[in-house]
Amino acid sequence: MHYSLSDFILELVQNSLEAGANDLHLIIKEEGHFFMQLSDNGKGMTEEEKNRALDPFFTDGIKHPNRRVGLGLAFLSQMVSQVQGDFSVISGKNKGTCVSFSVPLDNVDTPPVGDISSAIRQAFSYDYDYELFIERTCPSGYSYTLSRREIASVLGDFSIVENALLLDSFIREQEASCNT
Repeated sequence: MHYSLSDFILELVQNSLEAGANDLHLIIKEEGHFFMQLSDNGKGMTEEEKNRALDPFFTDGIKHPNRRVGLGLAFLSQMVSQVQGDFSVISGKNKGTCVSFSVPLDNVDTPPVGDISSAIRQAFSYDYDYELFIERTCPSGYSYTLSRREIASVLGDFSIVENALLLDSFIREQEASCNT
């Protein structure tokens, strides 16, 4: 379920990985509104597949064999529409996909941002071979970038508890700088 904007981000990253992407670029900005863009080099979608992906009651049964419906993009599109934000999906078959959305943070119906640190840590921890490059701009204007492969080369395998804790601590330090 999507309780926060961070939940949507995490689901989009998971969707990219399940679509065969191994190079993901995530931009997160908070500047009076919340903006997120995720581009990947996954299998992409035709125009028809893209339209079906926005249908909450459609799934091809291949990408998510254990799910009966695909809800991520449909719920995101619906949420963005309800708060008068902007939503876009640009995709081409075998060319990857770019999903972006922007929502006003002062709209009472906009979900809370959520725990960005935990979302990033989890997005880095999926059991796939991939690069995830993140550009984060905080409300204070502070910004930072993270490369999954670069951090993994220093910390090692994120499935090892000690490494995962160090990763979590590092990301939380970056996010703490957002509030200074």
